This record gives sequence, C-alpha cells and structure tokens, in this order.
Amino acid sequence: MKYIFIASLLSSAVLAAPMAQKGQGNTRGNKGAGAGAAAAQTNGAGAANAQTGAANAQTGAAQGAAQGAAQGAVPQTAAPGSAGTNQTPAPGSTGGTPTAGDLATAVANWQADTSMVSNFLNTGASIQNDAQFKQAALVAFNAEVDELNHKAIIDAANANMPNVQSANSTLATGGAFQDVVDKLMIMSMQGRAAANNIDLINQNRCVNVLPNIDAYMASTGSTSQAVRPTACDQTGVQGGVQGGGPTLPGDAPGSPAAAFAAQQALTSGTGNGAVQNAAFPVAGAAGAAQGQAAGAAQGAGTAQGAGTAAAQGTGAAAQGAANGAGAATQGAAQGQAGAAKAGAAKAGAATGATGKANGRGKANN
Repeated sequence: MKYIFIASLLSSAVLAAPMAQKGQGNTRGNKGAGAGAAAAQTNGAGAANAQTGAANAQTGAAQGAAQGAAQGAVPQTAAPGSAGTNQTPAPGSTGGTPTAGDLATAVANWQADTSMVSNFLNTGASIQNDAQFKQAALVAFNAEVDELNHKAIIDAANANMPNVQSANSTLATGGAFQDVVDKLMIMSMQGRAAANNIDLINQNRCVNVLPNIDAYMASTGSTSQAVRPTACDQTGVQGGVQGGGPTLPGDAPGSPAAAFAAQQALTSGTGNGAVQNAAFPVAGAAGAAQGQAAGAAQGAGTAQGAGTAAAQGTGAAAQGAANGAGAATQGAAQGQAGAAKAGAAKAGAATGATGKANGRGKANN
C-alpha cells in the first residue's frame, strides 16, 4: 500500500512538471511583452518631446523677429515741447552742440555705413548659400541701424535748417528709413526666401533715403554723398522708378508706398516711373519739423538714445535667433532620445516574443 501511494505521488509530479514549465514560459513571455509595451509608450513620449522642441524653435525665431522689429524701430522726431524721447535726439552725444570735427566724423561714418548696405544690395542676389546670405544681410542691417547715430549728431547741430527738416520728413516721418531696416532684418532671418526685398529696398532707398542723406551731409558743408548701389543713379533706380532728389521745403514728404506704386505703374505700362508723393500724404508731417527743431533747442535727447535703440533692436533680434537655435538643439536632442527609446521598444518587443516562444517550446517539451 505504501508503494502504491508513492507511485501515485510520482505520477502527479510528472504530470505537474510540464504545466509548471508552460506557466513559467507564459510568465516570461508576458514580462517581455510588458517591457516592450512600456518601452513603446516611452518612445511615444520621446516623439512628443521632439515635436515640442521643433515648436520651441519656431517660437524662438518668431519672438526674435517681433522683438527686433519692435525695439529696433527707427527713431522719430520728438513732439513739440516734449522733454525728449528715444526718438531722433537733438544735441550731440555729450549733450552739447556737436563741433565741426564731430560733424565731419558723422558724415564720414555715415557714408561708410551706406557703402556697406549698398555692397549687400549689389552682391546679395548672387549669394547661393543661405547661411552666408543671412550673415551678409545681418551685416547690412547693423550698418543701416548704425546710421541713426550719425543722423542724430547732425540733427543736434542742424535740426533748425529747413533743408534738414524737409529731409527728415521723408527719412523719419515718411517711414522711408524704417522700411529699409525692416526688410534687411527680414532677410537676415529668412535668408534667400526673402531675397525679393533687395529690389524693393532699392526702389525706396535710392528714391527716398540716399538723396536725403545727401541733404544731411550737405548741411554740414560737406560735399560727400551716400554711396549708391549699382542698380541706382542719383535720384532713383536706373531704368526704373525716379524721384526728384532730396525733399525740399514745401515738398510733400516721400514714402515707400509712393515709390512702390510708381514702380508698379511703370512695370504695368500705366505710368512713367515718376514718384507722385502728393498722392500718398504722410500723417503727422506738418508737426514733425517743429518737433525736430524743438528737440534740438531743448537738448533733452542725446545721440546715445539712438544708439541704445539700435543696440536693443539688434540685441533682441540676435537673442530671438539664439533662442530659436537653442530650442532647435533641445528638440533635436529630445528627438534622439526618442529614437533611442524606440530602439528600446523594439528590443522589449523582441524580448517579449522570445519569452513567449520559449514558453511554448518548453511547454511542448
């Protein structure tokens, strides 16, 4: 009887062993499958992180553009009786009337800056590398903004001169200078995709900006003039839109809109390319000259104000670009992490499959 009982126990153990092996195989398979699912879920988080990084990069670039445009705005003349603003300052950089030497230096430096901008307008269209194009546009942008410092010094000495007031009505009040700044900044950030702005800058700058810079320089007794790009002559674009030279007392202020309209009319055959400034009245032009003279007399602003505004605009644009680059880098890193986790998911899935296969094999055995 004792032997029969032992034999029965041994038979039960033999039957139980395959069941245990099968259960153990299923357990291993389930663990492997679970690890694969967890890794796959982690991979999804990595992909989401990569998308977040890309979105951050776009946001950084957009913020840089908005900040650069807002803070790097061209100074305008102060309103009559104002205490001075970050707008076209009247006294010299030291708070007093600029000397003859100060004026000569301002003219020379302003001419040099116009040469740098014109060089980009001459060569920009031929630059095929997008990064190089952006860098060249940025150099031109910085030079254009720096011109405000030299303008401010001449304003400090000659803001009461009628010819200077008239020139300022186009440069500042009419928005001609600001339009050049804006378009250079856009090209420095968007690259060759915005290269069509070169022609638009020439249409406005050669009609409205450069002739009135000449007027500023002439007010100091200098015979120097702004450096033109090859596409332009003394009063406009060669074979294209033409202005009447510097804005004179009694003339309607020039504006980018008037220059663009004249070029479009010429292209479409409905005009001869001559700018009609009177058809595009500039708001606030009447009080601008008074504000310029009042700011000069009060001596509230300084040339440093223009430099600060320019530096802030340039710094904001650079910071935005840096933020965009940093966000892009972070996004790339997160994307790589996601890819690594994808590999872990595949490995986990493979482990799960192997575990189940082993379980079935051992169970069959």
